[in-house]
Amino acid sequence: MFDAQAHFALIERVLATDQGRFAIETKGVIVEKSWQNWYVIQWRATIRFLSGHELEVLELYRRTADSILKSVSYHFMDDVGKCIFRFDTHGHEVALATPCHIHLGETEETFENGHGRLCGFSLETVDFLEAFRLAHSKINSNRLPWE
Repeated sequence: MFDAQAHFALIERVLATDQGRFAIETKGVIVEKSWQNWYVIQWRATIRFLSGHELEVLELYRRTADSILKSVSYHFMDDVGKCIFRFDTHGHEVALATPCHIHLGETEETFENGHGRLCGFSLETVDFLEAFRLAHSKINSNRLPWE
């Protein structure tokens, strides 16, 4: 079961521990109704790292009578705005457990979960925290799992 309030509280705690390494621009999490009775949740943010890299974030969740749908995008760019990676659902709402896909490099070539080019990296559990971790890893000159 997706606990939206806990999800965003964890993100807030993680971002608070890394202050000084980036600036964040956001209007915060927008919850339609209340945390207990939400039907739409939206979070947009732009994280600008001291290195000049940016991570643009969109998380949108919609609860229906029988499911939770998501539309996500985590777009990580270098200091001149070129794509390093982007995880997204192409703007479509998909079931919560549906893996996103990834766009890589300047050409933003798209790969689905399980593609050999990903070297075993699974897209099944990609969320903001994973995208943020990978962005930090790249900024610290580490190779990404698919490189």
